[in-house]
Amino acid sequence: MKAAPYRLLSIISIFAVLRHSGRCGLYLLCCMVSVNLLGQTTEALSIPTAAQAWLSTTFKIDLAQRWRLALSAQARSDDDQRHLVDRLFLETILRYDLPKGFVLRAGYRYGQRPERNPQHRFWSNASYTPDLGKHWILKLTAQWQTDIVAQRPNQSALRPQIDLAYRHRKKSKLVPEINFDLFYRLDYRYQTVERYRIGGGLSYPIHKRGDLSVKYMWQRSLNIDIPQIDHIISVGYDLDIGPKLKKENKNDKQKEETQPNTQQ
Repeated sequence: MKAAPYRLLSIISIFAVLRHSGRCGLYLLCCMVSVNLLGQTTEALSIPTAAQAWLSTTFKIDLAQRWRLALSAQARSDDDQRHLVDRLFLETILRYDLPKGFVLRAGYRYGQRPERNPQHRFWSNASYTPDLGKHWILKLTAQWQTDIVAQRPNQSALRPQIDLAYRHRKKSKLVPEINFDLFYRLDYRYQTVERYRIGGGLSYPIHKRGDLSVKYMWQRSLNIDIPQIDHIISVGYDLDIGPKLKKENKNDKQKEETQPNTQQ
């Protein structure tokens, strides 16, 4: 875990240099992150590894000028060969846009695994998207969440997240992005970093209201008896439904359209 903050700082410093190099710079940064993750995997051959596949569909609708509701369904498959789908999630998200790039969200997620009790997750977060120009999109997020499962203690966590994307519609519709996600447990007995994710991917607008995204995430668990590394491939489809409401502020509208999404 000691190396993780240094890798994150190195990514941020490289971004400062590559900010003016556009899409090629972010592609290069994604390659450097991939090589970094490959090096970590090589160093950690003694740690058990697993593969996961995530499929998700999200429907979004504008309720008012600054209010948006999203409904998401997700299926996840692990290395377990007994079930085709190991986890199913249904999630409801309510979003409110504040001025100057600030956004508030709250959500509830219902999860079900075969032969296990259902999981309930309540969460809320606040994010900030600074103005970096027309093409660069940087999102900083702080999320609080708590998971409730019958006959088990509740698990709460704080999740700082960083997302960086580059969009230039005139040159290409592909949008590359990278992200970092840290899970810090807030339980009264285990106040420690539980795991972190580093990943990247591409999104592409299939039509005016629908985006298709493909991502890879490298996840490592920490401070447990048997740590594990997960290789996660995620495919998601986002669709806007209902009438598209006009934004009061053009800058807020641009940030709404260009903010990258993060798998939860």
